Amino acid sequence: ELGIPSESFSEDFKELFSAMVRKDPDLRVVIDGIKRYSWFQGPVYDDKDLEAIMARHMARKVKSSKSV
Repeated sequence: ELGIPSESFSEDFKELFSAMVRKDPDLRVVIDGIKRYSWFQGPVYDDKDLEAIMARHMARKVKSSKSV
């Protein structure tokens, strides 16, 4: 448990991650399969956009921790 709420992740990501960590190696998704998942094919942010997204996320996290 990493202490990260599962609602922090999209359903597409959770589906891909589950496929990547299956216990049986014969059932695990491989690179070609990973590339077909919708999460992998989703939007890619440039550095400026990603920094803005992370800043908003951290501001929400700080705000919520102060209210506890």
